[in-house]
Amino acid sequence: MDKNGQNRGRPPFYKTPEDLQAAIDSYFEYCDKGEQREIVTKQGEIITITEKIPPILPGLAYHLGFSDRHSLLDYKDKPEFTAAVMRARLRIEGNNLSGGMKGIYEARSNNLNLASNYGYSTKESIEHSGPGGGPIEYTDTERAARLAAILGAVKGRKAAEGG
Repeated sequence: MDKNGQNRGRPPFYKTPEDLQAAIDSYFEYCDKGEQREIVTKQGEIITITEKIPPILPGLAYHLGFSDRHSLLDYKDKPEFTAAVMRARLRIEGNNLSGGMKGIYEARSNNLNLASNYGYSTKESIEHSGPGGGPIEYTDTERAARLAAILGAVKGRKAAEGG
């Protein structure tokens, strides 16, 4: 609704949290059931195997009838749907983490998924600041001790090099 109380946009895809949860459960059942495919063994035999389908956020969005994952994630902003969407995301995130740790999923694509959808990062950042984000401050005594340590290290290196 807009500020005048008028409905804008299309009506919600799911009317109740129970409807959404049932559809989410259906997706995870589909993933757990897996899909059958035929493979050829080294002996030339054709056998049928069942492979579980790894749950992913775009797959969940597609299964629920959304056109993209952002439309699904918009539902978390609706208080009555927040828990269902967040629990589904958490289940997918946990599956990605455990699958990556067990070596089930290819590392690069799994890392990309975790970084893109869940805020994980492989970057290391080091903050160079003082208390409260302010500048690093030293007393004159601390500054003199640091300078002496640096000069001592330089002299030691020169001596080791024969200079």
